[in-house]
Amino acid sequence: MMNIRINKVAAVIIGVVVLLALSAGVTLLVTNHVNAHNLAVQRSAAAASHNRAVASTRARAQDRAIAAANRKAEKAVRAAKRAASKPAPAPVVVQPAPAVPAAGNSQYVNDILAAGIVAPAGWITATGSTLCQDWNTDGVPVSVTDQTVLEAGGILPQHVATFDAITAADVC
Repeated sequence: MMNIRINKVAAVIIGVVVLLALSAGVTLLVTNHVNAHNLAVQRSAAAASHNRAVASTRARAQDRAIAAANRKAEKAVRAAKRAASKPAPAPVVVQPAPAVPAAGNSQYVNDILAAGIVAPAGWITATGSTLCQDWNTDGVPVSVTDQTVLEAGGILPQHVATFDAITAADVC
């Protein structure tokens, strides 16, 4: 009977050892799971803290940029108010000298002036003589005298052809 009793004791000891081993395994498994969960929570908290810090830094930078833009706008408003408070200078009106017809060819000068071309009568007469000599005696093309004589003398490009036509009809 003792054999059976030893076997029973051995079986109980083996059972207890197996239960302890199972308990230790389950404890180890649960501990591993808890540790992994705690590590994940720590990582998540660290990431959230980092994201809050980055967002806070961006918000501060954006606040500084907005403040700088507001200061610049306020400065522009003050400058505009200062400029608006000063009266604008009066426009300068230049009156051309009245054209006095030349004694030699007053009809020619009157025709040029009637065409809306403003120039002193002496210049009109002298220029008419120069153009006729260049065209007829020296053989200079009209396109050249338009640039070298009329436009260089201040006649506007839209008046050059009119000046040429009146000169050819009245002087040449």
